[in-house]
Amino acid sequence: MYQVFGLQKMLYGFGIFCFGIFLVRVIFFNTGWADSVGDAWRVMSSSIALGIGVVIILGQTPLFPKLCRWPLIRSYFPPIDGWWEAQLDSNWGKIQQLKGQDDDAPSQRVQAKIQIISRLFFVRMNLASDSRYSTSKTVFVSVSRDDQDSSVQLNYIYENKTPVPEPTDSATHNGAARVQIITDGTDGKEVWMEGTYWTDRKWVEGMNTAGTITFRKTPDSPVV
Repeated sequence: MYQVFGLQKMLYGFGIFCFGIFLVRVIFFNTGWADSVGDAWRVMSSSIALGIGVVIILGQTPLFPKLCRWPLIRSYFPPIDGWWEAQLDSNWGKIQQLKGQDDDAPSQRVQAKIQIISRLFFVRMNLASDSRYSTSKTVFVSVSRDDQDSSVQLNYIYENKTPVPEPTDSATHNGAARVQIITDGTDGKEVWMEGTYWTDRKWVEGMNTAGTITFRKTPDSPVV
């Protein structure tokens, strides 16, 4: 999630945070930091260590998604941790029609469950279709904020595995998606995601697919 700000801004903010810890210790705890260069370095280095400890505890543990529910923090880090219901609408029916396999080109819709684990320094996603036909896990995830309208996007590359594929399918394929994180409601607590995805599924045979994907919080997910 740190990509929302960018690495440079995060490092800058971390530096200010550690300097704040240093000042608090000097002003309120009389650490004797000016007695010698060694004492000054000891106080500075221990302040940096304290800063790292606080970041790890608040950013890399289950505390982080809880903090993301706070009004001020959620405006910077959207609360995406938890279970989601996903709906994928594919162009596979159109591909079948173009190949003369189906004249009606029916809508190809897949329902799935997605688990998102969100921390300050990483985001992981796992998907399983409701039919248990296939499962996916991400190999790369990033979160970005648009410089123009401040909207937040979730971008990811995933690997899909299908234990028993249909003749027109493959046992494994890669895919990618970009979805926009949308907040709504009077208090901004309603969150969902929508965007597009594409795959390299049997691309040599012209069967690689694309479509739209929508995420909604499952009923048993914690209220954000």
